[in-house]
Amino acid sequence: MVPALEADPAGQYLPPRSRDALARQWRQQALLAEDELPAGWRRGDIRRARLQNHRLGLPSGGPWHCPPLIDGMALQQHFQQRLKVDLRWSCRSTQADWRRQPKPWPRLVISESQRGGRGRLGRSWQSAPTGNLYLSLLVSLQRVDELSLLPLLSGLVIAELLGRHGVDSGLKWPNDVLVNGAKIAGVLVEADLASRPARLAIGVGLNWWLPATHRGALDRPATDLREQLGNHALPDRTGLLRDLTEGLLQQVDLLEAGQGASRLTAWRSRDLLRGHRLRIDDGHNEYLGRAASIDEQGRLLLQCGDGLKRLSSGEVTRVWIDQ
Repeated sequence: MVPALEADPAGQYLPPRSRDALARQWRQQALLAEDELPAGWRRGDIRRARLQNHRLGLPSGGPWHCPPLIDGMALQQHFQQRLKVDLRWSCRSTQADWRRQPKPWPRLVISESQRGGRGRLGRSWQSAPTGNLYLSLLVSLQRVDELSLLPLLSGLVIAELLGRHGVDSGLKWPNDVLVNGAKIAGVLVEADLASRPARLAIGVGLNWWLPATHRGALDRPATDLREQLGNHALPDRTGLLRDLTEGLLQQVDLLEAGQGASRLTAWRSRDLLRGHRLRIDDGHNEYLGRAASIDEQGRLLLQCGDGLKRLSSGEVTRVWIDQ
């Protein structure tokens, strides 16, 4: 089994035994032979590690083919005092209990794996260990009149980041990022509007390397950066996290300045639903119509037989694209 990791005061999570040496091995994606075991390991650990790789759909040939660990220390050094980096080996969900997260905020909660990752409407998010990006950015917001735009702008940040790495993606209202019809990322925004300023959790799941065993459990097509770019062109996860977080912080600043709507033209240029016939369920009624676009509040405009409907993401439970 993969050994449990523990925190050190600098915010970097390393294995408890021979932490520096083993972490270096992971970073270099080195293969450990049985005579190169870290101190405290037994021969059976190698067999269990190989079995774990097999179950996760990772390549065989050695116990560790895991991607390099996310470098929490490098992230903290980059952001300095702008936010606190909270990096974990495993957690139930980076969105779990976010309202009780300690100060200081903004706070970036990252985990190498999740035991109960979730998306909109309580759906589960497949959370393979050390293969993807799971994060929640916890921020405060004084001005909330454009808050409904945040899920859309967060998805736009992801799509633009993927584009800079050569992956052409589109946006499926309200919160999915797709590549050729397959989901590569999703966003979940939760808010506590009773507090002043309002407190928000921007949750993001991005498939960097989704093992075949996890794909089999999904009810819809999915893809990852490895499939899109190949092994040799995969971007560093720490760098992706840094750039993604910078982009999300910029969107929060825009909302605080009342300028979030200035990004909607860019969102509409990636809109995958526009012009398609949709069936939409809001939990009470089902609507059939053709998607026109989104309005300035981020609501979906659906042209139905009895007129134009404006549907907010918080009201919609299912969206089907009619063929």
